[in-house]
Amino acid sequence: MLAKKFINWLPYFILPGAGIALGVLYLTMRGSALAKTFPFYGSFVSLFIMITLERVWTWRHAKSQRHMIWRDLTSTMVQTFLVGGVFGAILLPVLLNCPTREKPMARKRPPTMSAAGHELVP
Repeated sequence: MLAKKFINWLPYFILPGAGIALGVLYLTMRGSALAKTFPFYGSFVSLFIMITLERVWTWRHAKSQRHMIWRDLTSTMVQTFLVGGVFGAILLPVLLNCPTREKPMARKRPPTMSAAGHELVP
């Protein structure tokens, strides 16, 4: 009886579980050689998870899902590259030519002089 309830509730936990797994992957891969070499690996991992879930999951009224792969690939490419590029082309010039003296997204530099007037050595 408990196993049947678990199987009935399982579909509601697969997508959040995949999201948690993707978040753990981001945290563990942060600063790794793969993340530095291929910074958009997360988009492709999420695409792989989505396609795998579509292929593995069986529905009561099973139909061919072959056409879904091309839809998913196309939408991911559009979202990742085209929309990201257009957003970057609009937002980056605004941030780079910000009228304030200091850039709002820039890191703060450490002070070079102490309060007593001595030069700080990094």
